[in-house]
Amino acid sequence: MNKIFLAKYGNYWILCAVFVVSIVCRLISTASSNVIPGLGSMYYPLQVRCLLEKGTLGFNDMPLVFWLEALLAKLIILVSNAPVNNCIVLACKLVNVIVPSLIVVPVFFIAKSVSNNTIKPFYLAVVLALSVLNPSVLVIFAVDFDKNAIGMLFTFTAIYYLWLYINNKKTMPAVMAVLSVLLTLLTHFGCFSSLFVLLIIFVLVSGVFYYKNWIAWLKKSRIRIFTVVLVICVLALLPVIVKLYDNQRFLHLTSYIASPIQLFCHSFFILMLKGEFIYDWPNMFFLIVLNLFSVLSVIAYFRLRKRMRKEESIFYLTLVLWYVFLSSPFINTEIYNRLLFISLIALTIIIIFVFSYFKRPVKMTIAIILTLLLILTVATNGVHRTYISKEEYGELKQMTKFIPQPSSTIVLAQHRLEFWTSWTLHIRSGQLRGIKPSEYPKYSTVLYIVQKSNQYKEDVPKAAVLIHTGQYFDLYKIYSK
Repeated sequence: MNKIFLAKYGNYWILCAVFVVSIVCRLISTASSNVIPGLGSMYYPLQVRCLLEKGTLGFNDMPLVFWLEALLAKLIILVSNAPVNNCIVLACKLVNVIVPSLIVVPVFFIAKSVSNNTIKPFYLAVVLALSVLNPSVLVIFAVDFDKNAIGMLFTFTAIYYLWLYINNKKTMPAVMAVLSVLLTLLTHFGCFSSLFVLLIIFVLVSGVFYYKNWIAWLKKSRIRIFTVVLVICVLALLPVIVKLYDNQRFLHLTSYIASPIQLFCHSFFILMLKGEFIYDWPNMFFLIVLNLFSVLSVIAYFRLRKRMRKEESIFYLTLVLWYVFLSSPFINTEIYNRLLFISLIALTIIIIFVFSYFKRPVKMTIAIILTLLLILTVATNGVHRTYISKEEYGELKQMTKFIPQPSSTIVLAQHRLEFWTSWTLHIRSGQLRGIKPSEYPKYSTVLYIVQKSNQYKEDVPKAAVLIHTGQYFDLYKIYSK
């Protein structure tokens, strides 16, 4: 009886176990503070507070994660007597800890479907752990970049339904895939852009495999031609949704569409040849490992393509080409770091195919290597520090006494400190380079705050007048009516 039970439900226990481990690891990352640790992590509570107070975001961005955090914060406020700020921070922490850990769910079902439920428990555990305990999701996106991790969740979900549609050609998986793409779009611009590239690659690869079939299918009916044109137009218009929430990112996207050659200008590889080494050794090791797996994934395709059905071959080749693109060191350095972390989505699914098709010696070797790398990641990922210390946070609170008209004042700061300033002082804040002097008359007072412990300080404007100096911060007046 126990053997039957384990055979039927054992994989689900593995799913639950990895999910819990992910939650625990993410909890540890945020355990040291009553605020959210990380460099720019106060961005999330600040956006949520703006939503609750004004009904709009304080900074232009894709809104879904903030909507979710605001909804949870509102529920916590209704059922508790805690201060509003504490409820907001708790909501952001809970979303950060739980929602990215759900990545294991679509990965679990992809693994079951690709392997026809034959994947061994050990290999399944490695794949699920790879999806949530990798350096991207667990370390980089643990406290600072909730949107990135949640965007990866919806990207995995979209790929799962794309896989289902390829195999059964039913309407529901196609609808769910489209919905997942939209959720990705409303969550994170970078994940959506990467997913959009995947869809383009899929269409091109499918066109190569099914070119004659498509032509014959289209010739049978003008309605089919109209439908295809309509679908293409809808896909092309998807990025326009970005414009509604973040015009700056929309312009950034269209600039690359207008001039694709920008993708390869100032690449990491070229900078390295020039001697402009921009990575520390841990990141360099991460880059080398991902590119090594990229090469191996190409080799794996040529080894496996004759053993796969046509649908599987199309899907796998799409993933390989997508992975090679995302991890390529020939990509513009400005976006390479972002793409490199997202490339772990492609790697995770490619590993599922490797575990499903290769013989035991190859599978076991890769599984052991990945296990050691994941153990190293978890072991070196401890409690994350906050951008400002508790002592600095306490002094920052006292700055309110030096701001006589907070409703019409703006405090400028270096990037990331502006979020902490706005959150702590409950005041408008921004970056010094983000506001032109011609815009100063919009405010009664323009102040500039300097964090003394910041080793990368900006130059204080020449016209600035020091109005307060503390142990950790200096406050300047730049403009006053």
